[in-house]
Amino acid sequence: MKLRETRNPRLGEEFNMQNDFLWGGRKLGIFSTNYASVYFPHVPTDNSRFLGDLKKKATNKAHIEASIFQAYIQQETSTFSSFYFEREVISKRKRPAWNDDIGEDSYDKVVSIFNYPGRGKGAATYRYIVGGEMKIAHTYILMNCPEILPFYNEFRASLSAFPDDAIDAMVDSDFAL
Repeated sequence: MKLRETRNPRLGEEFNMQNDFLWGGRKLGIFSTNYASVYFPHVPTDNSRFLGDLKKKATNKAHIEASIFQAYIQQETSTFSSFYFEREVISKRKRPAWNDDIGEDSYDKVVSIFNYPGRGKGAATYRYIVGGEMKIAHTYILMNCPEILPFYNEFRASLSAFPDDAIDAMVDSDFAL
């Protein structure tokens, strides 16, 4: 693959390897518009919007193609390096939500196990809880909630006459009713 190709400007042929390589057009070896999504999955399929964003970042109007390519490389470098920033560093990729209070806990009256900040990733999925999953989930929640710990200790103390294996089985079957 040649980095420079000679074109006849009298015929209106213009060529820029960087534009052809990144945004499609002529075939360059195995890199064609058909393979763009394989080799550049982060480049959106709506190329006009993506290219428009890069054109806004272009600084050198004399060499606009090179300036657009430089903006693309700069954007990719900053995105890649943001994966290695400390947790406290806010970047475009790790920007907090619009209504995130950042540490302010407004749900003091809620049981502590349900009070973890965070937001889901991806589309929400739903499924039915079948069989004994409801009892298992209920027991898990109760066993990991500090507000329930005094009741759990009292329940285990009431079963002190039984061996430890039987107590564990009774906790699994009878504690979360």
